[in-house]
Amino acid sequence: EDDEFMQQVCKELDMEEQETEPPKPRQIKQVQLTEEHLISIIKYQDKPYVMSGEISAFFWDSDLLRSMLRQKKLVMPKEVVSAELCPELFEELQRLEVKGIYDGGSLRTHVTVYELQCIPEILSAFEHPSQELADRIQEELQNFDPEHPYWKGIDLPEEDSLEEDDDDDDDESDEYEFTLDQLRLTLQTLQIRRQRILHEMVNSPEAPPVFCL
Repeated sequence: EDDEFMQQVCKELDMEEQETEPPKPRQIKQVQLTEEHLISIIKYQDKPYVMSGEISAFFWDSDLLRSMLRQKKLVMPKEVVSAELCPELFEELQRLEVKGIYDGGSLRTHVTVYELQCIPEILSAFEHPSQELADRIQEELQNFDPEHPYWKGIDLPEEDSLEEDDDDDDDESDEYEFTLDQLRLTLQTLQIRRQRILHEMVNSPEAPPVFCL
């Protein structure tokens, strides 16, 4: 019977493992840089990139970045990524509707992405007025970590929820300390009563002798 029970337990555990899918790695992280500007940071070859269309949106109504850089004779590190080689990336681009993934009404089969580190230089070259935008991009560049759990598909608790948990722990700790104080006070009260009863019994002329073991 014990063997049958253990076999049943192992079978149920195997079924639970099969039902639990491993986290799906992420290719894109959307970041609200300022009230006006949101970008989609793409993890490609363990480096942060941004779509040409999103960078162009900082300045123009259409994707003119490549031609405008050529006019200024500026060369920026970029990659051309294909849907054939990176199907999962293109699925995410399409799902998130990242600017530049569609050409008219058709889904692009190739997109141009620029390294995140070159965007501050692009902002300066085309005289973008927002210093906040440049500062936030620098911040995201410094914080980028290809090994961060986010890119592995693991969701971490937000800082606000962690602070709430800490507050709850503090409340429970205070309640626990209060209970201990109550117990100590009750114990002291009982000890005083016991001493008083013993004292009365010993000093009472009619009291029988009390033997302390």
